[in-house]
Amino acid sequence: MLFEQKVFTGSWSSLVWRGIIAIIIGLMILAWPAISVVAFLRLIGLVAIIGGIMVIIQAMRTKGGWPLILEGIMSIIIGILVISMPGMSALVITLLIGFWMLFIGIFQIINVIQFYRILPNTGKWLIILNGIVSILFGIIVVSRPLLGVLLIVSYVGIYALLFGVISLFSGFYIHSLSK
Repeated sequence: MLFEQKVFTGSWSSLVWRGIIAIIIGLMILAWPAISVVAFLRLIGLVAIIGGIMVIIQAMRTKGGWPLILEGIMSIIIGILVISMPGMSALVITLLIGFWMLFIGIFQIINVIQFYRILPNTGKWLIILNGIVSILFGIIVVSRPLLGVLLIVSYVGIYALLFGVISLFSGFYIHSLSK
């Protein structure tokens, strides 16, 4: 086993903070859909970097496995690329964001499969739901990149909101397990 049950019970607060940040950003994106593309991309890049750092810290604190570390590294790289190259075409950046969502979902589902035996049933479906939401929105973004930046911004806003709410509930549920 790559890491212990502590991964799911010992670091609930990072899930809660990640959820709160994603909810705030999702609401901001949905409230102001006409935000400039560069500002939007920098915001997404910042979310990717912060989320990636949080995932790597979680993996190091809890002896997490390669899926968590790979998710964190990938998020940081995507974040740096999006922030440092705002002049890239909207198509390329849209595809990067879509693939980032896909990989996050895949890594979450890999973690559930890898630790199926130690996760309680409720915890399993929350993580799987978050992975499925990530994969579905990633597929939508990757399959329709030319629909326009505002539509993509709305997709990402809805995704961030759903991801945040599910992460928030997951964090509090995991916290209840440690009591």
